[in-house]
Amino acid sequence: MTNRETCTAPSFLFKIVELLLCILCLIFICLGAVTAWSAGSILTVLAIGGYLVIISVLLAVYLLDQSNILMEIIFLGVGGLLNLIAGILNLIMPGERGYGEYPTGNANSYRIVVSLFCMINGILMLIDCILAYRRK
Repeated sequence: MTNRETCTAPSFLFKIVELLLCILCLIFICLGAVTAWSAGSILTVLAIGGYLVIISVLLAVYLLDQSNILMEIIFLGVGGLLNLIAGILNLIMPGERGYGEYPTGNANSYRIVVSLFCMINGILMLIDCILAYRRK
């Protein structure tokens, strides 16, 4: 496959969008989404940070035309589930404020945005995983 065909392939474009969502999540986390640490917010930071590196490597592998479908299916499947779980946990766990007390104001807005982006990224990774499995 030529470089132009690689850059216009749906799986490559999915990975670009996933990478951009990871970067946006990290920006919102830095802006104050994770003010009260909970299991959900820690998992979100680990999922986003880890998959930022993994997706960057998958993009580099695509550009070098050395992709391995099985490796891609495994990483995308686990990443999709991890991002979905992290987004859901970040939404439902209040942090260190006590049971039933949720952050208010900007902290709550950032937390919701990060959770939604994380869940959207998880869904996109699962769709990309299914497409990769069909290519196999």
